[in-house]
Amino acid sequence: MSRAEFDRIARFEQVMARTRTPDGSIPVGTGDDAAVIRPRADVVACTDALIEGSHFLRDLSSPADVGWKAAAVNISDIAAMGATPKAILIALQRASTWSEADLDELYDGLAECCLTYGVELAGGDTVTSPTFALAVTAIGQADAPVVTRAGARQGDAVLLVGQVGSAAACLDAYHAKRPIPPACHQAHTRPRPLVGPGQLLANLGIHAMIDVSDGLGADAAHIADLSGVTIGLLWEAIADHVDPSVGEAVDGDMDRLATLAMGGGDDYALIATCDADRVDLVLSTLGHAFPDIPASQIGICAGGGEGEPVTLYGWPNDPDHTQVVSDAGWDHG
Repeated sequence: MSRAEFDRIARFEQVMARTRTPDGSIPVGTGDDAAVIRPRADVVACTDALIEGSHFLRDLSSPADVGWKAAAVNISDIAAMGATPKAILIALQRASTWSEADLDELYDGLAECCLTYGVELAGGDTVTSPTFALAVTAIGQADAPVVTRAGARQGDAVLLVGQVGSAAACLDAYHAKRPIPPACHQAHTRPRPLVGPGQLLANLGIHAMIDVSDGLGADAAHIADLSGVTIGLLWEAIADHVDPSVGEAVDGDMDRLATLAMGGGDDYALIATCDADRVDLVLSTLGHAFPDIPASQIGICAGGGEGEPVTLYGWPNDPDHTQVVSDAGWDHG
């Protein structure tokens, strides 16, 4: 191991110390072959990676943004199970185009996200690679029964919590060389996982939940496929979850706006299903606890069978439009 790598590990250990939580749930963190995590409930774990050129662009994201986002997208997966994120582990592939100062800034972004959500950075590894990538494993605990994608029932209401379209609009404007509204840039580079709403929804007894990472249509289809239902979505209701800055980013092109909202992904909003007669209770409870986060019913679950998994009813300026949107989302190849 080179001296430079030892120095990077030492700086990383300083970042871990900054994020240490006092609850004793991680008795062994840095300095050993593995961290020790002491669970007090069901353990929920996930992992995801950010790869330069595929998941982020240096033109749009600072090293700190990359660190934040790598932690946030995994924290969002924990939130989508209704669980509490507790710790993350990282595996860093450092490319030669990233300086030591860049790595320090990256660590600052990781630490900022961890501190924001009460998560401890418990350890990790670093190697040199031709391509930069940052893989994060997040670990959480479920204080209520975990919510999966497979629990939706015929007759359930489909709820959307959070906004859609803003992050994709940032990339769309960038590639089209149009001005990028600050709100869209913020959504792309600094996503805010909905941990509190996810926990509240789990405690309210919802049936299924997923975060919108691939795209609203595609992620709704994951629920439909695993639950054995079909889902109908209403554009008029979804439109209320699109920030006005998306319209600015697409220069008023409403067809493009709807396409990004339905399939752009990278939103980290939450789709959930619940009994139709509990919608008012769930939405009023969410509204009281999180008044700044939009939440509404956007559709309904029907029986399974031969129908398409997800169908959208309505479109900007065309309420009679009907479109299958099961594939509206990011294809990871």
